[in-house]
Parts: sequence; C-alpha cells; structure tokens
Amino acid sequence: MQSRLLNALRPIVDETSWFLKRGRNAELRNLQLPPTVESVREAVDYYKETLRLAGFNSLLRSYTFAQLVDKFDYDYPVFAVGEVGYKLSKRKERSRPNELCRFLGVSSDKEYPNLHLADEPVRLAIDVEHPERVLDHIRKTVTWD
Repeated sequence: MQSRLLNALRPIVDETSWFLKRGRNAELRNLQLPPTVESVREAVDYYKETLRLAGFNSLLRSYTFAQLVDKFDYDYPVFAVGEVGYKLSKRKERSRPNELCRFLGVSSDKEYPNLHLADEPVRLAIDVEHPERVLDHIRKTVTWD
C-alpha cells in the first residue's frame, strides 16, 4: 500500500520531503510511515492527516500550476498573487504582505500593505530596477501596444 501511494505522489513530492505539522502537537512528517504504525487503519489515518497539511497543499498547488504552464503556452506572462495585504478571519482582520503592489505614504514613505490601513494619502510605488511585486514585474516586462 505504501509503495502504491508513493508512486502515485512521486510527480508531486518524493518520500524524502518533510512537512511541518503545526499546532499543539507540532511535528515534522514525511511520507514514510513511522515505525509505530502497525495497522492499515493507522496508515490510512497517518496519510490522511499528512496530505491535509499546508506544506503538502502548497506543493500540490505548485505542481498543478506547472502542469497548466506546460499545457497552455501563453505569449504573455501570467502571475499568481497569494497575499494582497490582509486576511479576514472570524476574530479580526490580520495584516499580511502585499504581493501585488507597494503603497507608500506620500509624506512619511511608510509602507501600507492595504489602502484602508493608511492614515495619510498614499502613492503606488513601482520599482522596475529591482522588481519584487507583481506590478513591478509587469511594468518591467510587459510591452503595451
């Protein structure tokens, strides 16, 4: 059973990759069954929990994106943005990095990850010399006709 699963997952990840399980019982996991697993049921539970980890999901997204890139050869660049300055949760909004662009305060040059957090007028800052954000790369690489 373990070899069939590892063979199916080999295009995405190999058995030497490690994933961090966060939380109260934090641990490092990989796809090799630990010696404490003795039954098929324990193996199924181990793999179900491991494949739900955020690290594995990140690898799965990367693999899926690579498959799409191979299938669809665009004549223009395609960008994927994961963070745009905030994350909403039931408790409150958490500030996150903004991968799309950089907003700087007009008078203070302080960076604001999201417009509604700014307590002063802001300007959009684009750096084509040392691009880091998506809009930096678009401005540097895309030729507009």
